[in-house]
Amino acid sequence: EYDFAYQDSENFLHLYSNKGNLFWKKKLENQIIGEIKQVDLYKNGRLQMAFRTTDKFYIIDRNGNVVEPFEISIKDSDKINGISIFDYENDKNYRFLISQDNFMKMYDSRGRDVSGFSPGTLNSTILNPPVHIRIKGKDYILVQLKNGELKILNRRGKERISVDKVINFSDNNFFSFMDLFTTIDKNGDLIQVDMNGNIVKNSYGLEGKNTIEIKKGDILLHSGNTMNINGKIINLPPGRYSKPKLFNYIDMSYISITDQKERKIYLFDKEGNLVNGFPLKGIDIVDIIDADNDGKTELISQLDETSIISYEIN
Repeated sequence: EYDFAYQDSENFLHLYSNKGNLFWKKKLENQIIGEIKQVDLYKNGRLQMAFRTTDKFYIIDRNGNVVEPFEISIKDSDKINGISIFDYENDKNYRFLISQDNFMKMYDSRGRDVSGFSPGTLNSTILNPPVHIRIKGKDYILVQLKNGELKILNRRGKERISVDKVINFSDNNFFSFMDLFTTIDKNGDLIQVDMNGNIVKNSYGLEGKNTIEIKKGDILLHSGNTMNINGKIINLPPGRYSKPKLFNYIDMSYISITDQKERKIYLFDKEGNLVNGFPLKGIDIVDIIDADNDGKTELISQLDETSIISYEIN
């Protein structure tokens, strides 16, 4: 079954059961940067939580204990990214990549430095957490720099593909789509980079802050009050929206988005149809899973400033 975790304004990390029972809360010195991710360090199905704060990299087990030696101190910096976790062969031999300022450092599943990873000092600040993409059996690590350079590296941190043109990067990261490295830039253009480092731009007319997400061949774009899923347009009521999330669950694809001003959660299928019973009350990005293995899907979100809610979708 699935639990849920969150950090509060006093930096306590909480773990609750899917029924709302508190397992534990743990005081951290600083706020978590980026997402909490799950790993299976011992390859036995018992998962741990991996994340970083401004000054430490943690892995914590389900009982709230630090998995030694994963309370690793990290030097403070001006530009800090969430942790990147790579599992090149899907065999749970994890690589944990810390990126901040113009520097990257990689740890293995035992908390040791990966000496074979030596990208050197970059000539500009790293904007977003680096991502690992595998295309046709080859591994690529993509690093976006503040000066507009895209570094495409191999597992050792050496340049694998040279990209000559600069990109006006947004807060979006890269995905693989049709065997091309794909993102949305700050101008709202769809950017695709091929295996030779060539860049193709396509304008989607996305204005202001925009987002992209790609899962299992579905491509979701968002800007303002408009979402685009595989070319189908979803027009939303005027509002102030969270970043949408694309879920592939069993044989269905769902899109969730929250109007944070009106405190409404919307859920659509990938044909653009609003799921029956929505919108529901909530103020934040949601997660969707069958949390208690009863064959019914739960949607978990923040209800208000001090409450978490779990809705069951019949």
